[in-house]
Amino acid sequence: MKRISMPTIAALAAALVFTIVTASAVHADLADGISAYDGGDYETAIAEFTSAAQAGDTGAQLALANMMHFGEGMPQDIAGAAAWYRLAAERGDAVAQVNLAELARAGTNPGYDPEAAFFWLSLAVRSGHSWAIAALPGYKHDLQLGAAALKRVDQRLANWRPFVTGDPISGSAEVQDASTLSIGSQKFRLTEIDVLAPGTHCVVRENEHDCGHISSTALMDIVIGATVRCDAHVLSAKDGTRTAYCEADGYDLSFGMIYAGWATATDDANAHYKETERRARQAHRGLWHE
Repeated sequence: MKRISMPTIAALAAALVFTIVTASAVHADLADGISAYDGGDYETAIAEFTSAAQAGDTGAQLALANMMHFGEGMPQDIAGAAAWYRLAAERGDAVAQVNLAELARAGTNPGYDPEAAFFWLSLAVRSGHSWAIAALPGYKHDLQLGAAALKRVDQRLANWRPFVTGDPISGSAEVQDASTLSIGSQKFRLTEIDVLAPGTHCVVRENEHDCGHISSTALMDIVIGATVRCDAHVLSAKDGTRTAYCEADGYDLSFGMIYAGWATATDDANAHYKETERRARQAHRGLWHE
């Protein structure tokens, strides 16, 4: 395994002995993954780490990120490693925060972001991580962040708290597409709906339109100026996106998109959503406009 200044899988294994012995089935996947890794069975290690990582285990997220980072058992994937590091970092893992800071600091990486690098390292310092504490002066010197940037980092640090699955997240929302929005650093996909991707064209009133874009605009209209709250977070993508039930000032966003005719109910959606879609079709709203 390649060695750099950041902790590796071997160090992770030593640090997680107590967790592995005392934890549940999710952590059993992590233990099996470490055992497979130590035996050189990278294929099994990746499968076990992925299972536990998707269930929210920070140790597995960190292990999987390290394998992607160093290209062990798979092609090197810096962007994928950063995504898994971030999930663990957002849950308060100091090692992941250090690793994410290092990736954000490296100008050769696609995620180069000096402000983010200083933010994540500062969080690790706050946790008492010895490597981060020693590295902080060098970061301050090398990154050369101006007063405005340091102020933004300080504000972000003041507002930060570890992400806990199930905790409601609320605030102003930025729409990514017709079913995806972000609140601060957290990204959510609306539950129980399907939408057209941006750039998807359809025919409305015998004219072709970018209905994916129009659908996104419809969601923007609902959330603009509102406080959005998302609950029941379920990890659905390695970039940190979580499927969630979201409201804008108490208004169900999944329902709103179906009602307006810019989303359809998924096969496993509740009966209320399916009935709402039927009525939207009958009323020729949104995608069903003749």
